[in-house]
Amino acid sequence: MLFLLACAGSASEIYVHLEKYAAISINGTVTNTSGSSDENLSYLIKVKNIGEIELKNVKVVDTLPPGTRYIDSKYKNSDEVFLMRCLDVDENGETKNVTWKLGNLGTSQEKEIVLYVTEIKGAHEWGYSIYAEGQALNNCVNATMNGNASV
Repeated sequence: MLFLLACAGSASEIYVHLEKYAAISINGTVTNTSGSSDENLSYLIKVKNIGEIELKNVKVVDTLPPGTRYIDSKYKNSDEVFLMRCLDVDENGETKNVTWKLGNLGTSQEKEIVLYVTEIKGAHEWGYSIYAEGQALNNCVNATMNGNASV
């Protein structure tokens, strides 16, 4: 952005550098609940670039609630595939965390992930945590969502 300032018949140039900001948002909701044990549940995870510049290497990590088992995940309404999906498994062979590498998110771009799990221990309320991060220029932006789900 360029500002011109006139002083006593002469013009001076003043340059003002305005930084664009980087920001990411994440939202997760349970989208399918039946209320009975051993049922498949689905979570919708929305990740959005709410900043003014592109985010690179966007990563989402979901900590699965105790009492659930990972089944699958995919992008909602898209045939696009994840750049990478990693499962962090505990000593009992149960998935604890699911990590998705989504690639880049342009300004105002949103990606939606549908996560499918099965309730395995009869728990009807869980705490969960979802984390997202992306890189912008020399900075890293992140967001964490914690909540409870009931069936």
